[in-house]
Amino acid sequence: MKKFIISIFLIIFLGGLVVGGKIAFDGYKLYEETMADVEIENVVSEIRNRDTYVVIDDIPSHFLEAIIAVEDHRFMGHNGFDVISFGRAVIRNFKENEFAAGGSTITQQLSKNLFFSFEKKLERKVAELIVARQLEDMYKKDEILELYVNIIYYGDGFENLYDASMGYYNKAPKDMTDAEGTLLAGLPQAPSTYAMIENFDRAVKRAFEVVDAMVEHKVITENDGDLLKIEIENVQLAVD
Repeated sequence: MKKFIISIFLIIFLGGLVVGGKIAFDGYKLYEETMADVEIENVVSEIRNRDTYVVIDDIPSHFLEAIIAVEDHRFMGHNGFDVISFGRAVIRNFKENEFAAGGSTITQQLSKNLFFSFEKKLERKVAELIVARQLEDMYKKDEILELYVNIIYYGDGFENLYDASMGYYNKAPKDMTDAEGTLLAGLPQAPSTYAMIENFDRAVKRAFEVVDAMVEHKVITENDGDLLKIEIENVQLAVD
């Protein structure tokens, strides 16, 4: 019986290696096909030359801190891949029996937004990670963060930070209050769900989660978090 059990575990282990190897191979193939005629530098340069592009010096630090706290609080310390977040995502996916969480870092999300589809496939995750490592080698953390907030979707048709700030608040990003920036920082997780014009109450609840993350990771104090939540509830949108 003992030998039988060992044999079963060995078969499962070898099967896992085969499946993992196939996913890695297909992921690398997808990476090669996607990047065959694409230069990362050219894509980044095109984005930076857009009229709506906002440089990091014109982005409120509170907004950037909120993005990091709620989406990738180890951003400044990893090299594009967060083993801990990935492990937690694997466990969650196993429990829910579906590919529900990816454990992606900000760099991986930037990679996905720049070059890949949003289809939840493991092969895409492999390709996305390869590009993420390239981005980490080519650009500083501030540059990666700056690019990310400039290209992510904020709901209600606002496809970059400048348009979102102007559309929701009728002000440039540099003029956003901490409360306004916190609301924006919560939107990228699920822009259609939290888009503020139709779902302001949901956006506020999500912003509270952002505040809680900032408190948890000691970006702000608990008292400051409580005050910020009050300010968030009183934010007025500049839209009908």
